[in-house]
Amino acid sequence: MKILIIEEDDNLLKILCRIIQQKGYETDSAESNTAALEMMNANTYDLVILDIDLSDHDGLATCQSIRKEHAGVPILLLSGKENLPRLIKGLNLGADDFVTKPVHLQELLARIRSLLRRDMNDRNPLLKIQDIRFDTVERAAWKGSRRIHLTRRELSILEYLMVHADRVVSQEELLEHVWETSVNYFSNTVRVHIHSLRKKLGDDNKKNRYIMTIQGMGYKFLVQPGDKEQCQTPSES
Repeated sequence: MKILIIEEDDNLLKILCRIIQQKGYETDSAESNTAALEMMNANTYDLVILDIDLSDHDGLATCQSIRKEHAGVPILLLSGKENLPRLIKGLNLGADDFVTKPVHLQELLARIRSLLRRDMNDRNPLLKIQDIRFDTVERAAWKGSRRIHLTRRELSILEYLMVHADRVVSQEELLEHVWETSVNYFSNTVRVHIHSLRKKLGDDNKKNRYIMTIQGMGYKFLVQPGDKEQCQTPSES
């Protein structure tokens, strides 16, 4: 997932980029309103973090411009506590949430996770890849017309891999978004759950039809051209 950080304080920007990248996200950065809008028009982002205290432009106007041109992208505002009225105004202009400075990194990461999870569910209520179907509202999965009985964790892994089926998802990213609690990155918990999920989907050790391991990088849900689409939930048989 890719996040654009709009922040003119170079020290804070470096800290934010480092911490967010450590959690498995890609980041781009801009230090001005002009650069930010140019990057928004040239790239696709899953989230924008915007400091409204930009010296070259009113950050609230930047927020309004982003919301007008990129309606579906979540916006997380940053500013000092003394600017609470402006932050609230930013919410009225289309921002989704805010964090006050000085930034508490764990709070920031929690709000990032929350916004990305909300956006993921809003964008993809019904998923279909190959013959696997997933209803993100009912929290249920089917293979053809047969319902697949998965644990809560397996459902969350399957959903995340299907939503991001066009790219490799790292173990760290899965731990961050699916577990949402402190888990040792060196444990084998992800591998164990992936193994169980593959077995229930019908993958075998010789050929992975659905979930492929990309050595040293993570996991990828395999997609055929035209596979990934919204669909109707099948009838249970």
